[in-house]
Amino acid sequence: MLCNAVLDGLEPLIRRKFPLKPIKGIRYKTYISRFADDIVVTGNSEENLLVVKDTISDFLKERGLTLKEAKTRIVKIETGFDFLGFNICRKPINPKLNKSSNQKTVLVIKPSQKSVRSVTDKIRAVIKSTNNMAALVKKLNPIIRGWGNYFKISYHSQATFIKIGHNF
Repeated sequence: MLCNAVLDGLEPLIRRKFPLKPIKGIRYKTYISRFADDIVVTGNSEENLLVVKDTISDFLKERGLTLKEAKTRIVKIETGFDFLGFNICRKPINPKLNKSSNQKTVLVIKPSQKSVRSVTDKIRAVIKSTNNMAALVKKLNPIIRGWGNYFKISYHSQATFIKIGHNF
């Protein structure tokens, strides 16, 4: 809650500096998504994103905070990035599989490798430490159900679920 109070006003500031509607023929296409202290800013040019980064740094500095450079980076959406346990990237569509659309790319949102590794490590630890089948099921169900419910919001998570299922 404290984080939300401190960062309140960041989105409107970005929106004022980088409006969604074109100004003098310039369309910034800059969007900000924030969950507590996790922030993702997307934009149509690296130059704009560098200015956004400076704007965020100044906003934080006024509040006695600093941007953590080790966690801050500018990447192309085709490279992808992790946010809140998801990996988000834009990939080309296979034209053989998608003949009905002129769309050239698709936004793929799926569990990140770190999230997959974390849940598989938890599952392995429970399996190794539990001898009784009933106890094993009782311990595994909340782990698998919780993880599955969190990541089921993305269509592309299905392949990850299948892959995890084949590992055990």
